[in-house]
Amino acid sequence: MAKPKRTQRPAGAQRAAGGAGSATKPRQTTNGLNGAKSSAVKATPTTSAATVKAPAASRNGSNGTTGISASGKATSVNSVNSVNSVNSVNAASAGKTTVREHPSRLASLRERAPAPRPQNRRRYAVKPWWQGGWGVALAGISILLIVGIFAFIAYQANQASAAGIDSSVPPSVISQVTHVPSSVFNTVGAGPNPIQMQGLPSSTPPLTANGHPEILFVGGEYCPYCAAERWGMVVALSRFGTFKNLRLMKSSHTDVYPDTNTFTFYQSSYTSKYIVFTPVEIQDRNQQQLQTLTSAQQQIVSTYDNSPYTQSPGSIPFTYYGGMYVAIGAPFIPTSLQGLSWQQIASGLSDPSNAATQDIIGTANQITAVVCVMDNQQPGAVCQSPTIQQIEKKLPKRS
Repeated sequence: MAKPKRTQRPAGAQRAAGGAGSATKPRQTTNGLNGAKSSAVKATPTTSAATVKAPAASRNGSNGTTGISASGKATSVNSVNSVNSVNSVNAASAGKTTVREHPSRLASLRERAPAPRPQNRRRYAVKPWWQGGWGVALAGISILLIVGIFAFIAYQANQASAAGIDSSVPPSVISQVTHVPSSVFNTVGAGPNPIQMQGLPSSTPPLTANGHPEILFVGGEYCPYCAAERWGMVVALSRFGTFKNLRLMKSSHTDVYPDTNTFTFYQSSYTSKYIVFTPVEIQDRNQQQLQTLTSAQQQIVSTYDNSPYTQSPGSIPFTYYGGMYVAIGAPFIPTSLQGLSWQQIASGLSDPSNAATQDIIGTANQITAVVCVMDNQQPGAVCQSPTIQQIEKKLPKRS
C-alpha cells in the first residue's frame, strides 16, 4: 500500500499537535536587536488542512508591535510588555525566572541614573579641624599666634629697613659729614647757640686711656637731644681721627622731636693718635637696655651728672672731656633737623647759611676747641685756626 505524500510546510511553520483549530506550541525565534525571544504562532483552520504561517512579531521597538494570538487573531501590544510576557512564559517553561529590558528602556534608565561620584570628593565628608575637638582647635590657634608674631616681627624689620634705621651710613653721607669745607667752619664760628661746656676744678683727676685724653659720651638712641649732639660730635671728632661702623638711627617716634635722623655709636669704633672716644648708648630706640656703664663710668656719671652741674640729675646726653670739661644736655634744640633726611642734612653742611648747618657746625667748633685744649693743640692745622682760637677764649675757666 502506497504511503500518502507529506504536505509541504512553509518555512518556519509547525505541524498542529492537537485536533483541528487547536493551538500549537509556539516556536522560539531570536529577536535580532536585544536577544529577546518572540513567538511565531500558526493556526490551522478547521475547514482546511493547509497550514497558515503566522506573521512574526515586529522587531520595531516602537509601540504598536503586531503579534498573532493562538486563535489566529492579530493583537496590538506594547513592544516592551509583549517581549516581557513571552520571556516570562519561556522562562516558566524552563523552570527559571528571567527579566530582560528592551534597549530603549535600558537607555532611558541609564540617562536618568546619577553619575557615580568621584573618589576625590571624599574630602567633603572630612570634618574641618575646628570640629575635631579642643586639642586640635588649640593647636590651630597656637599656630596662628606663632605665625602672627613672626609676621609682626618681619613687618617691623621691614619698616626699620625701609626707613634706613640701623643700616650702614651711605658713603656719600660719611664723606659730606667728615669733609666739611674749612670756609664753612670759619663762617659759622661758635654758631647761634651758647657754649654748653662747664669747666671742672683743676683738682679733678684726668681721664685717660692708652696715654691719651679720653672723652666719655653717654646717650640713648631714643633721645632726640642725643640725636642732635651726635651730628656735631661726628663732624668735630672726624678732624682728629676716623669713625668706623657708624649706623643710621632715628630718635623715638613717640618722644618730642620724633624721628630725628641721626647716627648711633653702638658697636662703632674710633681711632685717633690724639684722643680716645668711648661712647655708651644705654638704651635703644625703644628705650630697652642696650649697653651698661662700667663701675668707673658710673662713678663719673653719679658725680658730674648731678648738682651743681645740672638741675636734672641723670640727664643725657652727658659728655665728659678728660676730667677738664663736662657738657650735660643738648647743645641745640633739634627743630632745625625735623623733616630732613640724612642726605639732606649732610649735603646742607656745605652751606653756612643753612639753619641745620649753623647748629651742627657751631656745636662741632665748640667740641673742637675743647679737644684742642685737652691734647695740647694738636693737630696744628685744626687747633691753630683763628676760629678755634677765638672759641677757646670763650670757654669757661677752670677753678
